[in-house]
Amino acid sequence: MPVAGEPGPGRVWTLTRMEVEFRNFRLGKLDVRGFRAEIPEVRFQIGPRSEPSFRFLGSREGIGAVWTDAESIARYAERRFPALRRLRVSFRGDLVVLEGEATLLWRTSEFWLAGRPVVAGPRRLGVAPRRVLFGGARAEGAALQAWSELLSALIDLDRDLGLNGSMDAREATVHPDRIEVRGAVRIPTGVQSDVPSGVF
Repeated sequence: MPVAGEPGPGRVWTLTRMEVEFRNFRLGKLDVRGFRAEIPEVRFQIGPRSEPSFRFLGSREGIGAVWTDAESIARYAERRFPALRRLRVSFRGDLVVLEGEATLLWRTSEFWLAGRPVVAGPRRLGVAPRRVLFGGARAEGAALQAWSELLSALIDLDRDLGLNGSMDAREATVHPDRIEVRGAVRIPTGVQSDVPSGVF
């Protein structure tokens, strides 16, 4: 996959608009089911014949969406938070439901949680708990606050997925078969080109 980077030898070209769509790939620890974007004014460079290469250099801001399914979120959350185990995720209406075993406040027990996806910042996604059952009892006070803090930044787009400024989240919605995040998408400039960064 072409990578973003600094300009080098070769002519710089510009695409008026680029449409991209990827399916079933991994970003960091998350298995992504789909990504779609329309990006304007995409600058790219083709290297000389002696050193053939293709490199994105940057773009203006476009729009895009990324989505994944319940199973992928469950496996990601287990990798991200060792305190969560045997996790099951489902979508009910506009809520994300998590069930499994958790160790929280020095106690291990079964839990059930229903919450809404939230955009906690342009690069942070979380779940705001609406109702939590822990060990069969409803979590309140300090226990509910601990759950809120744990899930407030479930995904950091840069730190956890390696997007390096490629996307700013603006909206997260729940569908029967997926959770989808929409926002501003761009090809960042000044990204180190030796290692692929995020989508670009």
